[in-house]
Amino acid sequence: MNASPNEPTSHELLAKQVLESLSIPVSTFPEIAIVEDQRSNAAKCMVQLFCNRISAGSYLPEQIKIGAYKWRDGTLILRNSRVGEHHWSSLGTTVVETLHADARSQPLVYVLTHWDVEQGTLHVWAIPEPVAYTFLSELPTGQDGTRKTIKLFPSNHAVKDAPSSGDLSRYYLKLTLSLKERSKLSEAVKIDKTVKKINQDQDDEEDSGNAEPGDTELLFSEETVAYLEDLADHTEDSTWHEQQKDRYARVLRDPAKQFVDMLRTNYIERLSPEVAGGKGPLSRLKKNDFGKGGYHDHYWMAFYDPAAGSKTKSVQLYFRMLGKERLWRYGFAFGNYCEDYLKRLKKAILENRSLVIEFFQNSPDDTLIKLVTGEETLQWAADQFVNEVLSDDSVFQQWFGDESKIDDFNVIREFALAELPNHQETLVQEVGEFFTWAWPLFRASTSGDWSVTKAKATKMSPEDESEDDVDEFAPQSLSELGYFTSLSPEFLEEIEQSLLAKQQVVLVGPPGTSKTYIARQFARYFVRQKPGRPQGTHHVLYMHANWSYEDFFEGIKPTTSENGTLTFSLKQGFFLEWVEQLRDFDPKAQHVLVLDEINRCDTAAVLGELLQLLEYRGTTVRLLSGRRFVFPRNLFIIGTMNSADRSIGRLDLALRRRFLWLNLHPQMDTLQRWLDRLGNNPIGFKSSTLAECNALLHERGILPEQHIGHALFMTQKSDVDDETAAPDDIPLSEKHLRRIVQFSVMPYVRELLTAQFGQHDDNLESMIEAKLLSCLEKADSSTPAAVPHD
Repeated sequence: MNASPNEPTSHELLAKQVLESLSIPVSTFPEIAIVEDQRSNAAKCMVQLFCNRISAGSYLPEQIKIGAYKWRDGTLILRNSRVGEHHWSSLGTTVVETLHADARSQPLVYVLTHWDVEQGTLHVWAIPEPVAYTFLSELPTGQDGTRKTIKLFPSNHAVKDAPSSGDLSRYYLKLTLSLKERSKLSEAVKIDKTVKKINQDQDDEEDSGNAEPGDTELLFSEETVAYLEDLADHTEDSTWHEQQKDRYARVLRDPAKQFVDMLRTNYIERLSPEVAGGKGPLSRLKKNDFGKGGYHDHYWMAFYDPAAGSKTKSVQLYFRMLGKERLWRYGFAFGNYCEDYLKRLKKAILENRSLVIEFFQNSPDDTLIKLVTGEETLQWAADQFVNEVLSDDSVFQQWFGDESKIDDFNVIREFALAELPNHQETLVQEVGEFFTWAWPLFRASTSGDWSVTKAKATKMSPEDESEDDVDEFAPQSLSELGYFTSLSPEFLEEIEQSLLAKQQVVLVGPPGTSKTYIARQFARYFVRQKPGRPQGTHHVLYMHANWSYEDFFEGIKPTTSENGTLTFSLKQGFFLEWVEQLRDFDPKAQHVLVLDEINRCDTAAVLGELLQLLEYRGTTVRLLSGRRFVFPRNLFIIGTMNSADRSIGRLDLALRRRFLWLNLHPQMDTLQRWLDRLGNNPIGFKSSTLAECNALLHERGILPEQHIGHALFMTQKSDVDDETAAPDDIPLSEKHLRRIVQFSVMPYVRELLTAQFGQHDDNLESMIEAKLLSCLEKADSSTPAAVPHD
């Protein structure tokens, strides 16, 4: 294996051959199976695409083990990545040493890649093992001391934290991905995103090297730390935030969403499904400040009591990153206005002192306890807290006795912000285990009892959707809104102009035309903050058959006093309560109320005086109770209605003339725009196929407002934590198409025909089903390219 000083080593020759082979254009495309109920599709896809490319030089790679391939006369160690803007992978220290020993008897090359799907580029570094071993030896190990992280940047071809790596550009090649490669990898990424449950055992298996490496999702990295530090210097700089919008999403918001999802799935759901299901755990950067702007210098997330309606008004299990203070911390704490929660916790601690002492004696390392009363804040380590507070009678009574007053109580762990990336591989586990340990504190704060097993169910409060922050990712233009909805900017402009002109509109269409989703997203766009106008709010209300005037406006309702006496009093309904909350907003803000399925209730009876108020905004009217009320001029209403519903004839004519009615009939151009997105349409479904099916219905006398909806085929998954994010597209695979046709389209068609003609039409139903599935027959008849490797 020795070479003269001027001769390239066998490792260098193999690295050169790798780059030369990858430079050869590929003429085949491998058959890549996407497994829709498993993760790691993207990782496996990258491996197969790489092997297909390197096979263009007539030498097929042979897999030896996961991530290692016999190729030509040597071995390739393949590490793929696709997240972020640089290569990121990790290797066990024992693996590095084993490979170094192997390299004494054979050529060995580390092939490090970064797949940039959006840009359509593949970055490849083929690094000889002796060169790689030098910088790998220099790299620090992670927190567990067993793994090393490689971060290699296309901008300077240097490995972070390894100065000895030098400039690796001589081992670098930049390739352009084909449209097929981009589409297939995009499909795999989107399928992986739709997997709701993250199996911790699978993650452990991947980390141990028994699964394909290369698709590890980054959480909080050095880029996150750098962004947070920059954030502290730009709390009033809207231009900087607009320029950094993509960076914010990539290094902070998206990793935070993933982090919350992993905590929820692996820990919080086991503690309380109700708490795990709470909405809006993520914070936002942009403040409302009545339109004056401004941004927070920190970012945080919290699981909270759903009865509070808002994380800022509840007891919390939280995680916070503070740019200005250069800290990150997590633990148990209280939001604002939490006097009742604090009282319940004090009561539980006072009544269960010995159990509480035992609890804090088993605190995780580095646990801190902070108590605040008035201007005084005291902090203890856990063992100090037990000895100096809980075990000392006088001090214990001072803090937790009947006459004591605690303004805040925090149980946390805290670290320097720069240390955050070092916790990358263990962060979910350490935070999840701390939350699990701290759960009795959360439980006691909601129930007043240290021994209960679940959070106490209390009356739900109206959700505080805005929390005084700005919807910073609301669509800022009709074009952006068009991406969220796939509707044309022209149609969206028609909705906007109609709403501005009349102040109330109804979107009408058959099932499967996304009426509710469009109404939600349009409301976000309409109430967004813009120059000269502060952020407004919106709310979606489902108008089911049990709604009454008393529920919507106001009415006399029974209540039971503490001594058991039944009394009757005037109570505000939802609408009046919501309008009262709008008084806290700047008068220049716009607000939208979405009345979903407006025809499902006795609309005229439920809305009551609202029918008159719709045309006389700003005018004082007298309600049935005698209360005087003014309908705000800055409140707009969007209704939705199912045009295939036979109850639409019940709508009051006075209501009809007070709204503008916009038809959302099936739109083939909207469907085709969605199908044309990268990776969305692996089976080649065409919107014209749906148009042909609706034409068959039209021939039988079925009106357009009852045709098959286009959105049924636009498979998407919305983020349960963050409605500000665009939904994730789910590729329209064979499995999804068959499910849609069998369980959505055909039952609707059968019900429609039975309602219209009194019976099924087997021939027409068979024709529609066959047309919708015809693209699968074409796919089956085509011969896929051979897979060029094992």
